[in-house]
Amino acid sequence: MDSKKYVKDYVIVEDYDPVRKKLITKAVYNGKYFGFVHADEIGKVKGLYLSVSALIFLSYAGILFVNAPCTHIWYTMVPLAFLMLPLIFMAASALRLIRAGEKMTREHRDKVTDRYRTVTLIQTILSGIALLGHVVYSILTGDTGRDILYYILTILIFAASFLLFYKRELLATEELPAETPAVLLEEESSEQ
Repeated sequence: MDSKKYVKDYVIVEDYDPVRKKLITKAVYNGKYFGFVHADEIGKVKGLYLSVSALIFLSYAGILFVNAPCTHIWYTMVPLAFLMLPLIFMAASALRLIRAGEKMTREHRDKVTDRYRTVTLIQTILSGIALLGHVVYSILTGDTGRDILYYILTILIFAASFLLFYKRELLATEELPAETPAVLLEEESSEQ
């Protein structure tokens, strides 16, 4: 539980630990559970999202190592510098997507689906601004070979981010029906 937003999804339970011989207080999830709408294809969806996310990370790393002359101009590099924050959040969402099962808590669902949607939109906007800056730079000064490599990597980031944002409905979730405890089922069957 990371924030107060999800505090109502938990109840505090006290339980006796026979090993330590004392009461233990812990938070137990009591909220609604969610599952992917496309649960039958979730393996493919995870593969798509994780591979395209890896492509974005590798392209960004390539930009950092390319030392192109255009990276010394503020209007080409500043948007990509700000791109670091969405990439960090994308990495966190990718890890949560890997661990996502058939049943997710509300917090887990939000940090996979909502965060992926937001960061891919921000990445698309920032990489698009960097592309426009590079076009202005190319018109004003011309390109070297390293500038062209920078340009290609920025296009890859833009296209991959746009693809993930465009395919955002693949991560759609739905509320799962509430589970009936087994004790209640046994009591109902004994009454009949």
